[in-house]
Amino acid sequence: MTGYNYRRLKHHNMNNRHNIGSMLVHYLVQSQNYKSAFEIGVDSGGTFELLMNICDIVHGIDLNDRIHKDTRRVLDKSSQHNFTICDSTMFKPYGSWDFINADGNHDYKFAINDINIAKEMLAPAGTIMADDGIWHSGVIQALEEFFSNNKDYVPFLADEQAIYIHHVASNKEDFIDNTLPSIFGKFCYIHDFEYAGFTIPKVACLPAVTRDNEVFDLIVENNNF
Repeated sequence: MTGYNYRRLKHHNMNNRHNIGSMLVHYLVQSQNYKSAFEIGVDSGGTFELLMNICDIVHGIDLNDRIHKDTRRVLDKSSQHNFTICDSTMFKPYGSWDFINADGNHDYKFAINDINIAKEMLAPAGTIMADDGIWHSGVIQALEEFFSNNKDYVPFLADEQAIYIHHVASNKEDFIDNTLPSIFGKFCYIHDFEYAGFTIPKVACLPAVTRDNEVFDLIVENNNF
């Protein structure tokens, strides 16, 4: 896989748990050969910048423009990438997207709206990333309702912050069985995790990685990220 210099994301002041999550997105998107991505809730643009560097086309919306100036430089270099100021409750879905990050307002009524939008725009073999689905009550409630009403969509992976969702017909076995343990098994704890009635693998930082930036820098260097 082609590496991506994660140090470009340093200006977003992410901690190592966020960095591990970004690395997980990086490998997932590349392993599935995803070409397009959409983000609901761009904020300063950490995930947006990562996606712009590995996808041909990336679009995003947010209520406000808080995009970091360094991320803006990447955005402005390509006409294939687009950011729009928009309330997701007023948004009209369009296109078919390989990877969608639902990371807008985390209150239940907004989270369920954003997850349903993501489902409507998701390509058949695509992935929805429900950010903060691990700990935020509004997102958890929205996801529980979503899975109850959409039996053909299931979670297949979790990290310390996000839940990853796909259609039951989609196959992520190679990523789960091979890429995940071969890369992340070196520096993360991968264990079974119960979520909304499903058992899925969860990737969690080892304590040394969480505490020590030098350890994380070695991981990045050794994994060509």
